[in-house]
Amino acid sequence: MSNRLTRNLSIRALPSLALAGAVFVVSVAMITDKTASAAETMETKGGGKWAYHGELGPDNWGQISPSYAACGAGQSQSPVDLQNADTARMQAISFEYRVTPIDLVHNGHTVQVNYQAGSSITIGGDRFDLLQLHFHTPSEHKIDGQAYPMEIHFVHKHQASGRLAVIGVLVAPGNHNLAAQEIWDHLPTQANSATDKPRVLINGRDLLPDSRDYFRYMGSLTTPPCSEGVSWYVLQQAVQFSAAQIERIGKLMGYNARPVQQRNHRMVLKAGGM
Repeated sequence: MSNRLTRNLSIRALPSLALAGAVFVVSVAMITDKTASAAETMETKGGGKWAYHGELGPDNWGQISPSYAACGAGQSQSPVDLQNADTARMQAISFEYRVTPIDLVHNGHTVQVNYQAGSSITIGGDRFDLLQLHFHTPSEHKIDGQAYPMEIHFVHKHQASGRLAVIGVLVAPGNHNLAAQEIWDHLPTQANSATDKPRVLINGRDLLPDSRDYFRYMGSLTTPPCSEGVSWYVLQQAVQFSAAQIERIGKLMGYNARPVQQRNHRMVLKAGGM
C-alpha cells in the first residue's frame, strides 16, 4: 500500500458484508480430458508444468519448481475470502480504458485478451497500464464465503516500479452482455491457440459494473509463480453475463480457479465515502 493511500484511510470496524440478492449457484462444467491434457503440458517461463487438479494442482504448485516456492510458502497469497472487511475512505479508481483491437489467446489455462498500449487506471496519482484481461470459472475471490460463477482479472503494471495492480470483477448470471459478446464471437476454440481479429474492437470499460466501489488488499498472482506484492482491487458490484455466456467459456476453459488462501492477519478494506 502506498504512503499516499495510507494517509487517506479513515478506518472503522464494519461487520461482515451481507451479499445482496439470492445465492448464486456455481454450475461450471468440469475440465474435459482434452483441456486437462493441454493444461498439464503447458509450461511457464522459468517454471514447470502445472494444472488445476491432480498431482499438478494448486496444493502442489509450491513443489513443482523452485520458482513456484511462493505458491506453498507465501504468506500473502491470493485469492482470499473478502469477509470481515474494514470500511475506509479511499480514493476512487480512475479508469482510462480505450477501444482496442481484439487479440485473444487460449494459453491452456485461461482465455486471455492482450490489450494494446494506451489504457490505464490511476489510483492516488499512480498510473498503472493495462496489459491484459483474462477469465476464471468459477470466481477465485469470494465475498463472505459466497463464490460467483465467473471472475474477470484486469492486470495492470506501474511502468517505473514494475508493481502490479489487478482489478477483479465478479460475474453474476443475468442479462446477456453485449460487450462480452464481441469477445465471445471470436473465442479460440482450442487450447494453445490464438485469434487475431484487428477489425473487431472492444473497450474493457464496458465489462465493468456501474459502481466502482471496491475491496482492497495486498496479495499475489493467483497462478504460478504466485509472486507476492500485487495490489488487489475487487469491485463490490458484480457485472451480469447471461447463463449461456458463462457456460460457454466455462466449457472452453474448464475449472480454472485457485482455492481461497489464508488471510494471515492481512487487512481487507472496503472502500466507502468516495
